Amino acid sequence: MILKKNTCNRRFMKIFQRSVLMVIVMMGAGGMGKSFAVESLTVGFIEGSVFVIADETPAQKTPLTKAYSLQPGQQIQTEPGGTVEVLFPAALILRLGPSSRVHLFPAKGKQHPQHAVPAELLLGDAWVNATAMKQETPVEIAAGTCLLESDSGVFRITLHSDRSAEIKNYTSSLKVHGPLEPARPSQSYPSPAADSLPAPVTPSGKKWEQELPPLTKMVVWPNGGMTKPFRFAAKADQTAWVLWNQGRDKGQNQQP
Repeated sequence: MILKKNTCNRRFMKIFQRSVLMVIVMMGAGGMGKSFAVESLTVGFIEGSVFVIADETPAQKTPLTKAYSLQPGQQIQTEPGGTVEVLFPAALILRLGPSSRVHLFPAKGKQHPQHAVPAELLLGDAWVNATAMKQETPVEIAAGTCLLESDSGVFRITLHSDRSAEIKNYTSSLKVHGPLEPARPSQSYPSPAADSLPAPVTPSGKKWEQELPPLTKMVVWPNGGMTKPFRFAAKADQTAWVLWNQGRDKGQNQQP
């Protein structure tokens, strides 16, 4: 009886030690659901020609399908007419418009270095929906010379070929940080938007943080400067791309 009891005790201690080790590993990896895991990326919707590009083989493009297993470090590129919806852990949704490109988990965050940046927009249009996000740490999305930080809400980023970023916030509050890289030589950049831009413009090269309220927009220049937030008309913003995203957000399976 004593032998059996000692054997049971040893087995119990081994199970207990394994459980403690698992908890330590999970905490060291970022905590219980507080950061983004770098796996479990799935494709929620795809239309048209969309490709995956790996860091180690940048010249090779693989057609993306819903069954494809996305990995950290990969890039997604949409051709003209192509759209894709990427579902991240913690209920974060990112959609790419036509002729756009995004880098998945490219680096650690600037404002929260212990957590991974889920995506960096390299070109084109991205629609981000974080309204149902289930984590304590705000999500960070990089684009051009700025970083966008949100713990809820819906916002849109358009990154132009000159690396000027146009940011529109639809719901909740959004923080924009910049510049994230050495400023380019100071020069005047034309507005990528049809709206007239208000003064003043923040001088290039200086670190700044800007709160962007709902239904306001701003432009961040390639030299690191930025405009102050200004309102945009919701009716004037009802393009096919915006309407499709709003329909997807409401659960309607609409086509762009």
